[in-house]
Amino acid sequence: MNERINWFFSPRGWFDYAVIALTLVLAGFVVASSMPAHALPVGWAISTGPSMAPTMSEGPTLLVYVETSSYTPGDIVVFDDAYSGDPTVHRVVDSWGEVVVPKGDANDLPDKPVLEEHVYGEVVFYFDL
Repeated sequence: MNERINWFFSPRGWFDYAVIALTLVLAGFVVASSMPAHALPVGWAISTGPSMAPTMSEGPTLLVYVETSSYTPGDIVVFDDAYSGDPTVHRVVDSWGEVVVPKGDANDLPDKPVLEEHVYGEVVFYFDL
């Protein structure tokens, strides 16, 4: 009767550590997604649609972006679309002052200019889901 009961999880192999890591990553995504868009200098989004083909697939693409102080032509950014109010992912084709002009790689014409305060950040990593 002198047995101690271990009430805490005790990882025993690589699979247990992988489950713990995945759980922590998912918990971080849940916490980050519950915050306002500009609450953190880093964020994530899921992009769908053909406007960035062939750079990104038409299927769902997970994006990680960081807020920076300025954006230059060639940067891929996440910004608030003035028409839908949804976050949109396009490449910056022109910028001046605090204004950027985004355009989807597959689109013929650029979008309307966007103030930098409406840009969530520059995409630094993405992969197809």
